[in-house]
Amino acid sequence: ARLRRERARLSASLGAAEEASLTVGPDRAVTLVNRGAEKICGDTEDELLGLPLNLLIPERFRRNHDRQVRDFAVSGEKARHMAQRSEVVGLRKNGAEFPAEASILKLESNGQTVYATILRDVSEQKRREAEIRDRPRLFRATFDQPFQFIGLLHADATLLVAHQAPLPFAALTPSDVNGSPSRRPRP
Repeated sequence: ARLRRERARLSASLGAAEEASLTVGPDRAVTLVNRGAEKICGDTEDELLGLPLNLLIPERFRRNHDRQVRDFAVSGEKARHMAQRSEVVGLRKNGAEFPAEASILKLESNGQTVYATILRDVSEQKRREAEIRDRPRLFRATFDQPFQFIGLLHADATLLVAHQAPLPFAALTPSDVNGSPSRRPRP
């Protein structure tokens, strides 16, 4: 009864979090989850409770994860941020993988070591990072299209660089335009 009350209290305090909160016992089976875990993993609380933690990780990472958990268990560390050590990938109920950040805490509960994990789905963050990384490539692809008269201007309206492809059609060379005013000064 005491354990049930403790679980209910902890679950209520973590319930509204967007991140997944999962607690696993010494056997690495899930003992406590929040709504964030249900949302991220795609399982209900009943489906998650008792589930081996490894089933929430793609198979190719399980052996390494087992080793990391064993190492953490015997270490003097009380907390660890997993992304600092290796890529973190979660597995949803539907089999879809997702990039994640995870922190793990080692706690004592009723004389046993339990592990509380906070898991955050970083799919959207990774998508935005990829978009930012791709911007120079997309810019270059646009800038290098023939017949596009594109240039980069300095704040003083000096043409820093002009797209090279259309210059011959205007009987110009890069030295004719680069570094020149973007428009003729008015008298």
